[in-house]
Amino acid sequence: MSAVMQQSQAHSGLKDKILNFLGAGVSPEKVASAVGVDPSYISQLISDPNFASEVSDRKLLNLEVATNRDRRLDGLEDKLIDKTEKLLDSPLAFNRPMESVRALVMINSLKRRGSQADSHISQNSTVVNLILPNFITTKFTVDVNNQVVQTGDKTFVTVPSKSVQAMAESHLAQLGGTHHEHKLSEFEAYR
Repeated sequence: MSAVMQQSQAHSGLKDKILNFLGAGVSPEKVASAVGVDPSYISQLISDPNFASEVSDRKLLNLEVATNRDRRLDGLEDKLIDKTEKLLDSPLAFNRPMESVRALVMINSLKRRGSQADSHISQNSTVVNLILPNFITTKFTVDVNNQVVQTGDKTFVTVPSKSVQAMAESHLAQLGGTHHEHKLSEFEAYR
């Protein structure tokens, strides 16, 4: 077998592994780490509409399998609830009720997978990690979520919508009560 064919098969096998991991809901960063590729390669694959469609198909299939398992667990839980109710209504209710209760607690505590998997299905966004030089990054301050909260002496804050009116009035008062109306043409550059 030629070296080119072997390399092509290895590449195809790698893409299949990546597809399986992504289809199982594993994050692109973890997939890249697991298969030993750069995260940008995963982003390139996901940006291909055919590959993205295959990932979505696998996620849907995995969600269907998980949902069917959840339904079976729900059925077992329903049977145990019925059995526990019947035990409590019988004259022998307090001879061995804990067996039924323990089984019910065990089934109820099993992990349901279907509802968690569905949050990954409609993921169409691509995250791009940027690595900036140190002289640029020192001008930014980030919070615990790695979000920029300050650059230089400018602080970025999220203003609650209910405070916007009060801030506008305060700003207007600082300007001496003058009110300037903007014409539409002044904002056309922002369209």
